Amino acid sequence: MVTPTVKATVPTSLFCLAMILAVCIEPVETSVIVPVAIFYVLLMIHTFFSIRVFATVIRMTPAQVIFDGILVLFYLFIPFHISEPNIFVGLLMLFFAVTTLKYVVLVGKVSHPKLLSYKIIVDSLGFVLCALVYGGVALGYTLTSLWAFTIIFGLATIYLFCIKPLYKLDTISV
Repeated sequence: MVTPTVKATVPTSLFCLAMILAVCIEPVETSVIVPVAIFYVLLMIHTFFSIRVFATVIRMTPAQVIFDGILVLFYLFIPFHISEPNIFVGLLMLFFAVTTLKYVVLVGKVSHPKLLSYKIIVDSLGFVLCALVYGGVALGYTLTSLWAFTIIFGLATIYLFCIKPLYKLDTISV
C-alpha cells in the first residue's frame, strides 16, 4: 500500500520538475521570475501537504479521479506560462476554482467536515486573490501585482502552517 507521504512526494516532485523544465525552455523575463518562482515554491509546499493529508480523508471516486486529472494538467501547464503573467495568473485562478469545486462535491461525504470546510474557504480565497491579481496585471501593474500576490500568499502560508494549521487533522476548528 502506498503511504500518503509517497502519494504526495511523487506528484509534487513531478510538478517541480515541470517548473524547472519550463524555466530552462521558456524565455523568462527576469523581473517576473523571482515573484513567480517564490509563489510556485510556496504552492508546491501546499500541494505536498494537501495531498498528504487529504489522501487519508478522501475516498477515490470516479469524480475525484477526474478532478485530480484536471489539476495535474494545470500543474503541468501553468509553469510553461511563467513569462506571461496574465496567462499564469489566469490559469491559477481557474486552478483554484477547480480545487474549490473538487472539495465542495465532497461535502457530506468525508469524515472530517471541519477540515473540508476550512479547505474550501482557503481555496476560495486563493481564487479571489488570483482574481484581484489578474485585475492588477490587466491594468498594467504587473510586477507590483505579482509581488503583492507572492507576499500575500507567503503570509497566508505562515498562517496556514503556524497559526491555524490547515494540514493537520487534529487541529481544525472552524
